[in-house]
Amino acid sequence: MTARELARQLKTPYTTVAGWLQNGKVPGAKAQVIGAFRVWMIPVGVLDTVNEWRPKPGRPIKAAGRKTGAKKAAKKPGAKKKGGAAK
Repeated sequence: MTARELARQLKTPYTTVAGWLQNGKVPGAKAQVIGAFRVWMIPVGVLDTVNEWRPKPGRPIKAAGRKTGAKKAAKKPGAKKKGGAAK
């Protein structure tokens, strides 16, 4: 089976399947050069094990321990505002 056939069977965009193939996520898939083209040959049995190797849909979860969002300035007690009128 080719990459386009796999994409049709999984109802997934071809570009997504091509990315899986380039990253080595599809087991048993091999690239063959035919003339000036590179064609992916995928075993038909891959469809039986699709739930084992297919990445979960959606955005990847961020690494634990990383803070997200902008840092907020900590207010110190007794601190004066900047840009105020001089005394």
